[in-house]
Amino acid sequence: MKEIKLKGTTVELYDNIEDLPIRNYNLLNEYALLDYEIGSTLQDIDKRFQRMDTFLVNSKLPEAIQERKNLHQTFWNAMNGTNFPALQFGCMISSVNGKPVTDYTKEGIERLINELSDKGLKQGIVKEATSEVKKKSGSNYD
Repeated sequence: MKEIKLKGTTVELYDNIEDLPIRNYNLLNEYALLDYEIGSTLQDIDKRFQRMDTFLVNSKLPEAIQERKNLHQTFWNAMNGTNFPALQFGCMISSVNGKPVTDYTKEGIERLINELSDKGLKQGIVKEATSEVKKKSGSNYD
């Protein structure tokens, strides 16, 4: 376990994917896949446009149509503020101030992340913690 100290708040994280409860493990993998495959950032949107253009230039219409669908989903994620790294981070939280986290629904994780954001949780902390877990997990994320 790893502790992160925020303003008056201690967050305890699982620091190895092998230690996650199965539910959290599955959710973390789902959010990692959605982040990698669809995304929710301006960079992801740009990547989608580039891929769609490549398919169109090469007359690969079915692929271009699928990419347009993916682009729509990426826009939707961006407009709704979906933060896949933060959702992954939420799956890694064991407890806050000694109180076990039990609500790992998407809404529950988003609510918890918003509360922790008010206490000083930054995107850099999220990225560092999730990156450390992925490194420790070796080939699962290579």
